[in-house]
Amino acid sequence: MNPFCFKVTMPKEERLRRKITYIAAYILLMAAFLWGFVTVYVNCYNSMHAEPMTVCRFYATEESINVVLLGREFVILHTGV
Repeated sequence: MNPFCFKVTMPKEERLRRKITYIAAYILLMAAFLWGFVTVYVNCYNSMHAEPMTVCRFYATEESINVVLLGREFVILHTGV
């Protein structure tokens, strides 16, 4: 007989409630980790460089729509020729 039985019997509603709780906790912890990482990264960058880093900014020009994420510029959509 196996001493480790991982098949837990429970009602379907309880299993669904636990899955939703675990997924919500996972998303919350990952968001908190990401927020902390970005905060530390930007603060370290700003302490070592004269020009502060732009975390997130959207802007449009005549030729394209751009976004700046963590100081890097990306083109989202080309609007002109």
